[in-house]
Amino acid sequence: MALASFNPNVENLRLDLCGRMTTPVIEHYGNHLSNLTRLELLGPFLVRPEGWKAFFAAVDQRLEGFLITQSPRFDLACLEAMVEHTAGTLTELRLAEIGQLKDEWLPKLEAFKNLRSLDLSFSPESLTDEPVITLLSNVGESLTLLNLSGHTALTDKILTEGVAPHTGSLNTLIMTSLELLTDEGVAEFFGAFNTNRPMRRVDFSRNHSLSAAALSALLSHSGAALEDLNINSWKETPNETMMGMAQYLPQLVNLDDLPSGVDVCLTCFNGGCTSDDRHHARTHFERTDHPFVLNVKRKAKPRPQRDDNEPPMKKLAIQEEREEDKYTHETTLKCWACGGVELPDMANEPKVRALVDGVMQSMSSARQSEVKAWEEDIMACEHTLTLEQVSSHQIAAS
Repeated sequence: MALASFNPNVENLRLDLCGRMTTPVIEHYGNHLSNLTRLELLGPFLVRPEGWKAFFAAVDQRLEGFLITQSPRFDLACLEAMVEHTAGTLTELRLAEIGQLKDEWLPKLEAFKNLRSLDLSFSPESLTDEPVITLLSNVGESLTLLNLSGHTALTDKILTEGVAPHTGSLNTLIMTSLELLTDEGVAEFFGAFNTNRPMRRVDFSRNHSLSAAALSALLSHSGAALEDLNINSWKETPNETMMGMAQYLPQLVNLDDLPSGVDVCLTCFNGGCTSDDRHHARTHFERTDHPFVLNVKRKAKPRPQRDDNEPPMKKLAIQEEREEDKYTHETTLKCWACGGVELPDMANEPKVRALVDGVMQSMSSARQSEVKAWEEDIMACEHTLTLEQVSSHQIAAS
């Protein structure tokens, strides 16, 4: 409660891991944060329906963003109160991992005509095609972000009859863990999604049936603009399709980097992924008995944006793009003989430090083929300086 009492002018509040937040706390926030327009909470397990209803009444016609994850007591009555008090103002809505979310809720959401972001991911009872299609027909036109991940009853129809005809402004589409999606259906969707401009972020990870046809159609539709692409677990995608991706993705910043990183063997320097479904790093240990690895996680740096007030460019340079310019890296020592446990105490040992530095400084195979940087200066020469421009005139017919 002290947060609201000492910071009454907060407009945008995000709290993670707030499992100890109670009903009186959310009521206090509603009554004392008089400028609050956006609330994002992860894990408000203890807040009861009466607390949510009191909060919505307190922020009446002011809330623009309501984003909650893992709130099992948020029920239909809470949703009705939210619609009553925020339908005209809300532009961001996240009801993720909400235990009571079901198809019967969706007609209520049709009142939110100004939504730009909608996340209804991962409820215990899967949503189904027809109610979601009806919802998108009412609110989809203005959406720029849509997340329907984890609803295992959704089929290709949600894309071809829901997303494609009823959205036209999406820049982010997240559809992970939808086991009924097919390669042919997703390919058909992207092939016919002409009403929507190319998207910047697409996440269709954990959809094991997707393969070459879906990827080719996805790249044809959005490759020119994609900055973030996640196709993790598309295990049947042919190598030749994967190898041809680069030519379609000039703007890409993130490609499917595993949050758990990559394990580099400190005995033979083999690199292996750590995902549960592929587990190459663990398999390498089982086959070789090489126990120690360096786990490397990387995160893309934000791209610098050119200022409109900058003077025109007079010098052009094409240089090799270095890994350290594009990413930040986090490294951790692990032992697979101990079940993959981390060994933070060994990181400062001189010999270990030297080995780690050697791994991180080694050139990748791509960088071993050196790219010779070249520069071109645009300079005035004698010919341009002494050029006399003849005034325009009618050329006589020959």
